[in-house]
Amino acid sequence: IVPGNDDGASDFKLVTYYGNGFDFPFIFKRCWMNGCAAPWSLRRGRYWNDAVSADLHDIFTFGDRSQKTGGLDAVAKILGTKRKSGSGEYFYQLWEKDPVAAVLYLLDDLSCVEEAGLKMGVIRAPVAATPVKGKK
Repeated sequence: IVPGNDDGASDFKLVTYYGNGFDFPFIFKRCWMNGCAAPWSLRRGRYWNDAVSADLHDIFTFGDRSQKTGGLDAVAKILGTKRKSGSGEYFYQLWEKDPVAAVLYLLDDLSCVEEAGLKMGVIRAPVAATPVKGKK
C-alpha cells in the first residue's frame, strides 16, 4: 500500500503485480465461498478500480492481456530492479510446511513489487517532511 493518488480519489493505492489477473479474483471468490463481504471498492463496474489499485503487469503491458511478460522476475530483469528469491507456484505447500519461510518469501516479493513500481513511476519515493522554522 502506498500513498494515495494525486487526484485525491483515495487515501491509499494498493500496488500489485498481476493482482487484477490473480490476487483480486482469488480474494473475491474466497470471500463469496466463506460468506465474507467482498472488497467492492476494488471494482468500478466491470473493471478494476484504478483509483485505489495499480497492477504493474497491466501497466507494463499497456493493458494488452495477450502479451506475455514472463512474470515479475522477468520484468524486474528488464527494469534492472531487485529479482525474486523464488517462485510462488507452490506457495500453498511452503505455507503448510514452513510458515516463517512463506512470510519471508512474501516480504521479498513485496520488495520486488515496490522496486519495480518505483522504477516505473507508479510509486513515488517518500519525501522527507520539511521542519517548520522555530519548531523542533
